[in-house]
Amino acid sequence: MTLAHKELRGKERLYNVVSCLSKNCPWTISQTSNKMIEYLESEVKELKNELLPVESVKEASMKEEKNAILSVKGNSRAIVSELGDVIFDVLMLEMMLQREYGFDAEEAWQVASEKVERRTPYVREWGDGVTAPTTIEDTKKIWQEVKKREKDHLETKKQVTENVKILEKDDESNKRTTQNLQMGSFKTINDVLVLAFRSNFVRSSTSTAALGFLFGVFITKLMMRRPA
Repeated sequence: MTLAHKELRGKERLYNVVSCLSKNCPWTISQTSNKMIEYLESEVKELKNELLPVESVKEASMKEEKNAILSVKGNSRAIVSELGDVIFDVLMLEMMLQREYGFDAEEAWQVASEKVERRTPYVREWGDGVTAPTTIEDTKKIWQEVKKREKDHLETKKQVTENVKILEKDDESNKRTTQNLQMGSFKTINDVLVLAFRSNFVRSSTSTAALGFLFGVFITKLMMRRPA
């Protein structure tokens, strides 16, 4: 049974707000992810501004402690409000990116979880049972080391993909070269040179041998064409 909107609470209600806006609000429908990022950046700045008084309170002397506590309590509602704005904009951005790029939003949540889990292997719920940092610096070092391994892995994967494409292109080019040789699709020495350097035939073989082979085929065809 689906609850009516006003019966929803917390994140379920805000998710429904975003969903309804995406279908029924002309302004929301007209927005883009790039524009929403600008709104999000603005809301983050506003949240930061609300947090600044709290940070100064933490540095207050014992003499000012009572007034400091009152200041924090008085500012908490503003912090909650600004945090709500940030969360709303994040959900709006998620919706717009999903709309523009067609990916599954759940995938982003899953990727985020897996990334943090890999970079914090000392946490009991998902850790390796071996890694045991003792200081904040240790945790930072582990995070950066794992991040670097992930980056290196992606670079290697990208390079392998590019190399495969090059090999496939070379293979296709060499097939065309072989077909041209078999069909004798050249009549002059210039045709031979153009064929050799436009294709990967020379690059994939020893240059002298490849060119020698092409010229050999060319001379043979000329001899065959000469009248007896």
